[in-house]
Amino acid sequence: MPAPRIAWKTRTSWRAKLLKPAQPKLVPISEGMAKRFGYGMMLIPTALEVDAMIRKIPYGGLTTLPEIRRRLAPGGNHLSAGDGDFSAHRG
Repeated sequence: MPAPRIAWKTRTSWRAKLLKPAQPKLVPISEGMAKRFGYGMMLIPTALEVDAMIRKIPYGGLTTLPEIRRRLAPGGNHLSAGDGDFSAHRG
């Protein structure tokens, strides 16, 4: 007797996630994060903003998350979550 088939939900595509209507948020830095980043406000950008910023990296180029933070944050007085390097690997 064959096993019953399970109907899986279709996953949301990356394009749909990128185009989801959203606004960037400025939120206060929590107590736990303040040890690492200090007190103040943190920018949570939209996926489309981050995608546009990464697409500006030239092929083979390298940029760091602190550089992306500086470019995304209005006035440069805000942090953005994350740490490390991004490298453009397109081809």
